[in-house]
Amino acid sequence: MACTEAVETEIGGHYNEQVNMLLETAEEMQKSGEELGPELEELLKTTRRIRDEELEHLDSALQNEAKLAVPHELLVGFIRMGCRGAIEISKRI
Repeated sequence: MACTEAVETEIGGHYNEQVNMLLETAEEMQKSGEELGPELEELLKTTRRIRDEELEHLDSALQNEAKLAVPHELLVGFIRMGCRGAIEISKRI
């Protein structure tokens, strides 16, 4: 559960950043009189849904005693660092 906590914290945050970026893009488009179009609307809807699913996994891990893992902070910190690295690599390829 501590592994799930770590992974879902990073992945949920990453998806949240993407949602915010899409919302900013949509706002800019609307200000300039452009329509979002069905593709952008669907992308935003899908990204929100996936983010919410990831955060549900995080909630489940926390409800199932993820914090009791020993050594919790070290384990979670190490896994989160690996996840951040994987996210950064995926942004570049």
